[in-house]
Amino acid sequence: MRSFSSFSKKKWTERMPRPSLLHLDVQELDDHTFRVKTDSSYWNATSAFGGWVAAVAITLVKQSPDFRGEILTQQMQFIRPVSAPEIDVTVRRLARHTTIDFWRVEVHDESQNVLVTADLTAGTRKTSDIGFELDAPADAEDAGMVMELTELHPTWTAHFEQVMIKGEPFTVAERPRSLVRARPVNDVAFDPTVLAMICDSPMPRTFFVSADLVFCSTISLAIHIYATDEQIAAVARDFVVVEADSAVIRNNTLNQEVRVFRHDGLLLASSYQTAIFKPPKGQRQ
Repeated sequence: MRSFSSFSKKKWTERMPRPSLLHLDVQELDDHTFRVKTDSSYWNATSAFGGWVAAVAITLVKQSPDFRGEILTQQMQFIRPVSAPEIDVTVRRLARHTTIDFWRVEVHDESQNVLVTADLTAGTRKTSDIGFELDAPADAEDAGMVMELTELHPTWTAHFEQVMIKGEPFTVAERPRSLVRARPVNDVAFDPTVLAMICDSPMPRTFFVSADLVFCSTISLAIHIYATDEQIAAVARDFVVVEADSAVIRNNTLNQEVRVFRHDGLLLASSYQTAIFKPPKGQRQ
């Protein structure tokens, strides 16, 4: 496991609860259904970004009286944009096994059209003598440039100082890999909801293979959390390293793979998403 001690500040020792980054206005309609007000600070352009929806799903599942353990995985399908002032979210436990529970979350608009579906697993983590994990990227200790927020960044990202180490948007790179160090600038709790949003925070891979502004629409997103809640909270006011890459950008489809490492090199989570995009004019067939 690679440690980034040269960039690590003094350990954060404050034990008081930190405020959540996710401020949800939730109304309980029945035991399984909740009305949630959307928040434009978590929007990309005209609709909510997928990481916010992922965080909402995690929050509502964890609030269930039947919840136990910790969030392990989340598999999402984005059917329609989340752009209304309010959404209705249903939460149901599908199955309970000895150490693993399966949950289904659906997001609807006021007409009860399904916007997003999410399947989550929660369980009890047990230690084992069998183990392996990837080292954090060696170039994460390289110097970088502080990223200035633009209209392309959701407002919530202002809670983090972001340093771009690798990758230059709107250039034609041989490989669409980027590497960012992100550190909270406010005293907010680092938890699975924040981790889910960070997994969906990297710019689209099309930004790194084209000089044109080519937006993408995510159609599926899988988030895998490997760290315990305690290990995630230990990020505190230190930084994480966000590595994003793609295996393929072909025709009008791409994938994006993200890994999030703690400052000491611990792999916290990874995500995999598939997106579609419109090729720039002149390149369409």
